[in-house]
Amino acid sequence: MKKSNKGIIITLILGLPFFIFGMKELYQVNRFVTRGERADGVIVAMKKHQGVGGKYFPLVRFQTKDGKTINFTPGNGSNPPMYKLFDHVPVIYNNDYPNTAVINSFIEIWLAPVVYVGLGLLLLIFSGFQWARSEL
Repeated sequence: MKKSNKGIIITLILGLPFFIFGMKELYQVNRFVTRGERADGVIVAMKKHQGVGGKYFPLVRFQTKDGKTINFTPGNGSNPPMYKLFDHVPVIYNNDYPNTAVINSFIEIWLAPVVYVGLGLLLLIFSGFQWARSEL
């Protein structure tokens, strides 16, 4: 096997799983966003985690359409904090499992799947260029 063919295979082996996983995640996120219920959330506290960078995670409170009060902490934190106490944030939640709520923002919902798809696509394009170059 030529050295250039090994590079093509390696980038395909790396790129394809990223792309497939990202597309699966995009599908699931889109399904959640289109089927989810909307609510107005309020930042009721800021929790500082002591890990690397000391990220701040907001505690969000919202009411479901049934009147239940739900508190949740999003999976993404930041330093400095992205939100201030008592900020109003849009929330999307699953009516059957309201604790699976997320803040309706690009970073919270779409960033990870877009990064996976983008990285996978870049690797697949790169392997395509490698393959085309090896055929010359």
